[in-house]
Order: sequence, then C-alpha cells, then structure tokens
Amino acid sequence: MIIRMFGTALALLLAAAPSQSRAQAATAPFSCPDTVQRRLGSLAGVWEVQAVFRRGPTAWDSTSATVTITPELGGCLMREHFVGTRYGSPYEYLALWGANGGAELPIQRTFVHSQHGLLGVSAGRFHGDTLVFQQRNIVRGTTVLEEGRFSGIAQPGFTIVDRRTTDDGATWIVTARFYFRYRGRVP
Repeated sequence: MIIRMFGTALALLLAAAPSQSRAQAATAPFSCPDTVQRRLGSLAGVWEVQAVFRRGPTAWDSTSATVTITPELGGCLMREHFVGTRYGSPYEYLALWGANGGAELPIQRTFVHSQHGLLGVSAGRFHGDTLVFQQRNIVRGTTVLEEGRFSGIAQPGFTIVDRRTTDDGATWIVTARFYFRYRGRVP
C-alpha cells in the first residue's frame, strides 16, 4: 500500500514537472508595470503647460493648459490628457504611452486630438535625456515625417518640441512647443 501511494505521488510529481517548466519558459523576464514605471514613471502627475502652436509661416498661438498623466491598466501604460485651447477654441488631446521590455525596445505613443480625428502612432527611444518619437503620415498626398522631442523628462519640468518634414529630414518646420511644469500628484 505504501509503495502504491509512493508510486502514485511520484507519477503525479513527474506529470506536473513538464507543465511547470513550460510555465516558467512562458513567463517574461520583466513585467509591464515595472517597465513602464522605470521608463515613464516620472511623467505621472498633474502638469501646468504653456503651449505655443504654429499658426502660419510667422504667426504663433499661445495658451495655458493642464495635463494629467496617470498609470492605467494595472500600470502597463500611461494615459496623458491635455485640456486647454488652440487657435481660440477648446482643445484636448489624449495620448497613451507604452513600454514593454528593456531599454533597447522602443517606447510607443498613440495620439489623437479634438480638432481632427487622425490617430497618430509613433515609436521612439531615449537619446541621452531626450525621448525622440517619430511617425509617418500621408497628408494631401504628401508623406510627412513628424517628430516629437521630449527633453529632460523629470520634475520640476520638461519641454516638448514638435516638428515635421516633407523632405525626409533635410529641412524641419517646428509646429509646436510645450513647457511642462509639475504641479503635483494626481488627486
């Protein structure tokens, strides 16, 4: 009887061993909440923003806004919500940030705003203290490369310069500048 119980227990143990090794092999060597916190955690909070938008070849529109950046989906992404004005009209944008894996993998960002419905999807990497995102779109039949340069992402503040090119980077036009100042934690 003892030998039969020992044999049954040994058979169950051996049957379970391959499934444990399969589960260990499928487990990622990182967690997305840890990765997002490590790479993007300094963005979390409420920010006061001074924004300057290009209105034409020589004209600019400036506004004040509030941006709230919060971890979402258990910390696997960051959600950015801008509320202000642009060209005298109410203006909001939403951006979702994701980072999954090591520093060699790109950070991704989706972006959409309230004055048109184009959904932007960009990817970027840190170059020193500057996070550079790029995306390509076709606007009125022309390929446009758009770039966002997030410099010095940390408290008490950082800057963003958005620019675009239609000649694959030979010349750039700055389209917006944002000056973020940390106001505090999300209530």
